[in-house]
Amino acid sequence: MPPYNTKLNSYTTSIDVKLRLYLTMTDVNVSNRQVRLKLKIQGHGINVQSVDFVTGAPFIFLNGGIQQQLTNIDLAPYFQLNNLVGINPQQYNQPLPDGTYKICWEVYDFLTGQRISDPNMGCSNILLLLNDPPLLNVPNRGAQLTDIKPTNIIFQWTPRHANATNVSYEFELREIWDTQIDPQAGFLASSPYHTETTFSTTLLYNISKPQLYPGRTYAWRVQAKSTTGLSENSVFRNNGYSEIYYFKYTNTCYPPTYRLAEPLNTGRVKISWQTHPDHNKYHIQYRKVSYTQETDKQREKREQKNKKRSKKGQKEKGYTSKKENHEWFEVFSYNNQTQIGNLQAGITYEFRVGGSCDALTDQNHYYTYSTPNQFTMPKADETVSYSCGIVPEIDIANTNPLGNLGINETFTAGDFPVTVKEIQGSKGVFSGKGFIVVPYLADTKIAVEFSRIKINTDYQLYDGVVKTTYDPNWSSVESVDDIIDEVFGGDNDSGITDGNTRNDNSNLDENANDQNNSGNTSSNTDDNTNVDNIGNNDSNTTDTNITNSYTDTSNNTDSSNTGTNTSSSGNNSSNTGNTEVVIVYENKNYNDGDVIEVEYHEEKPHFALLLKNYPKDATFNWQVLKGGTDNTSAYATNETMHDNLGIDMKKTHILDVVVNYNDKKIQVTIKRKSKEFKLLELYALHNQKRLAKSGETLYLINPPSLTKDVKTVKYGLHIDPKLELNLMPPSSIEWSYDGESQYFSTAKTNVTRSLEESDNIITTSVNAGNPNALEKSVDVEWVDEYKETKSYANKIKNFLKFFKVVNEVSDVASTVMPCQADFFKNFDKKIIFKWINFNREDNISRHILETKRFQFEAAADNIIELKCGKRLAVSVFGYSLGLGEIYAQLGAGLNVSILKDEIFYHEGNQFKEKKILSNGGIKVKGEVGLTIGGGVKDDEGNLIVGVVGGGKINITGGGKIEYPYKGNKHEILGRLYINPLMYAFTATVKLGPLDKDFTCSDILWNIRKVKEVIYNMETDEFRD
Repeated sequence: MPPYNTKLNSYTTSIDVKLRLYLTMTDVNVSNRQVRLKLKIQGHGINVQSVDFVTGAPFIFLNGGIQQQLTNIDLAPYFQLNNLVGINPQQYNQPLPDGTYKICWEVYDFLTGQRISDPNMGCSNILLLLNDPPLLNVPNRGAQLTDIKPTNIIFQWTPRHANATNVSYEFELREIWDTQIDPQAGFLASSPYHTETTFSTTLLYNISKPQLYPGRTYAWRVQAKSTTGLSENSVFRNNGYSEIYYFKYTNTCYPPTYRLAEPLNTGRVKISWQTHPDHNKYHIQYRKVSYTQETDKQREKREQKNKKRSKKGQKEKGYTSKKENHEWFEVFSYNNQTQIGNLQAGITYEFRVGGSCDALTDQNHYYTYSTPNQFTMPKADETVSYSCGIVPEIDIANTNPLGNLGINETFTAGDFPVTVKEIQGSKGVFSGKGFIVVPYLADTKIAVEFSRIKINTDYQLYDGVVKTTYDPNWSSVESVDDIIDEVFGGDNDSGITDGNTRNDNSNLDENANDQNNSGNTSSNTDDNTNVDNIGNNDSNTTDTNITNSYTDTSNNTDSSNTGTNTSSSGNNSSNTGNTEVVIVYENKNYNDGDVIEVEYHEEKPHFALLLKNYPKDATFNWQVLKGGTDNTSAYATNETMHDNLGIDMKKTHILDVVVNYNDKKIQVTIKRKSKEFKLLELYALHNQKRLAKSGETLYLINPPSLTKDVKTVKYGLHIDPKLELNLMPPSSIEWSYDGESQYFSTAKTNVTRSLEESDNIITTSVNAGNPNALEKSVDVEWVDEYKETKSYANKIKNFLKFFKVVNEVSDVASTVMPCQADFFKNFDKKIIFKWINFNREDNISRHILETKRFQFEAAADNIIELKCGKRLAVSVFGYSLGLGEIYAQLGAGLNVSILKDEIFYHEGNQFKEKKILSNGGIKVKGEVGLTIGGGVKDDEGNLIVGVVGGGKINITGGGKIEYPYKGNKHEILGRLYINPLMYAFTATVKLGPLDKDFTCSDILWNIRKVKEVIYNMETDEFRD
């Protein structure tokens, strides 16, 4: 009966039924016939059979037509070693090899020894399969676990059996006393520390189990057991025992942080991490990540169940893939990086890095591991980039969803603080983009994106994955400084200082033709496609000049005749033979239909053409046509005796030039080919770092004023590649302000607008790029400045007036009592208690920030002062003669400051951040003094004549609370202090001409003490 035991000896000891043999005597006339059995086992090189007479075998009697049943309990002697031949003791005690075996039972007559069973019956084929023991997962072999209270250690393993039933696991933990031997040997030599049986593949070791002690080494293993009833099935290799894993239990050894993976190519990856001063060695593990796929059989079964659910009105279920358990591979390193090769392109891997704090001389090293990170190897056609695949920490207990998350806020994903640049979502579920900063890569910023991740109220990622993204321009992580340097560094500002339209025609007002040049006239008309026509006689709008620029090539040998347009009846460019007529440009011949291509340069607009090899005595007629038109277009002609033509194409990119000679013609095309570039982004900059890009709105604050406010905004283009301006034709960059086009004689990648306060949105647009232009625009919106204040300080001051009455009563009482008390003296002069709502421009972004502020400040040197003493004096002739005074006094001061800001973006009223700055303290001072002497004093206590001296001892101390401590919203600083014990001696002498004060003070006892305690509200821990 399956599962089949693979050891023959297990059939001799089992008390549960594992085998049944049915015997039937077919001859109904036979009665009480004694028989004996024979067992044969064959397969995989094994041929075992029982002896003829089996010791201890039961007597078997058969009756005709009656079936008799025998089990393995009855047949146990047949499986004993002394009754078997063909097998040695070593084979007998070991599991049989995996495979198919034939087991046969033969029946013989007990007296005659004759076989009476049918040879074709009594045999069965069985498959023996040994299952692999469990695969241990965590803690990993050689791991280093930190003693964290309360103890919660997860032990986890993966089952690998295929045909075992009713499987349980016996977990065993032992302490390794001798750390100088192999931990596996030490495990076998140690006694069990804790054992436990479970049917789960995970065990939580908590405070209910024996305590683990830091500095000690422990090892563990798991044994899988398959049982039938009370008997154990022998179906596992190694008797079901797993490997032995060990770990070191330590006080503190932190795991490596900031893990990053950078694929170097399709088969190699570089893994780097942040080191720790206590680390001496690193262990890197990696493996494939894949998930199960639904098979056809599973799909068919699921669809059948869904049909039943549908009939019952229940919700249908889909297939849930499970993560497959691949084998870990390992690499060791002594540095903060390593490289791994022989990886598969397009495959996702996970890795983790362990750090060891053990000395390098130790025989065994134990590691504290990071949480796993993922990376995906690029395919052959993909670009490689950093990859970190940040997943949540597994021990985050807080799952309370964060209400809102603002731009430029930071949340923690694993070890990495993620700065948010784009955000959507609320109630703890967010999607967006941002960046992380890697400290050991010179604070390199790496772009990340996330979708529907979950963030708790501690700003921690507790569900979802933050993935790195590849951006060839790194636009999502560029700092403002980088953009300003790139776009506005080489400012070619047009110099516009107002918000109105400006047309720059400084280079357009040129004559199309030198009227003294033999009567040749030419001009061009407007061309909205940036190619100017030739032939319009309105020379004031012409930007293409035509002249005869070549020296006449006549037969005149006078070398001084070098001026242009010199006429001659002869021409050495003429041709009396069959040579083809060509047009020459820069010493190169061009035939009819050829194209003359010249790189565009703003300072090189002049072209000189020469007709060559034309028939002698030919007459000429030149036509300059807009590219792509026919001969009916407007044209310009030169005198017939000139075989050359000069053209000034300042704003023209393409022209057709036709030369008519006699009844023939030759035509070429001149193209000014400008360099290609594409527009990446349009930016608007205000006040150095207030940057907006296309599709965004730059907000300007409008303070209250009798006149309209004016602010300067710079606009700049980010183009690729970055070109010199004289290589870009003006038509490749077209600016428009509020829908009205701006015209410049040269290309402008930066312009400046002085924008006047307006209720309307101000739009600046650009259409740029070659050959494909792209249009982008940036809006500017004015927002009225406001400030609303509600103060309640006067109400508190009115309440404190009550203490003035108390102080007056105390003054009167001091005349008859030795003590006087003052409460909140001058305290009402230092109180701020108000709510303020205001808006302002964010200095580092395009936004207007709406702030709701609560502010409370209160300060007093003495909120209470108590002085007690006795003054001795006698009155002589109406004057008071002081004899001495002894006194003691105690005072306490207070200083409190609380500032709470809730900040929102004006755009969409989106929450940005909350800031709380608070600190407070109390100061206590005590003083004991003695005054002695004699003299005459007036009624106000001033010494007229005499000697008065005294001394005092004072001490001060106090406490202070600061929240948040160093910006950490989870921590509060508490500080207590005592200043040194001070003494002071003073004396005043007024005797005749002697009138002098003496003063002396110093430290009596330097007992200065300062105690600072930091309380972490998240972990409920105190630290110094």
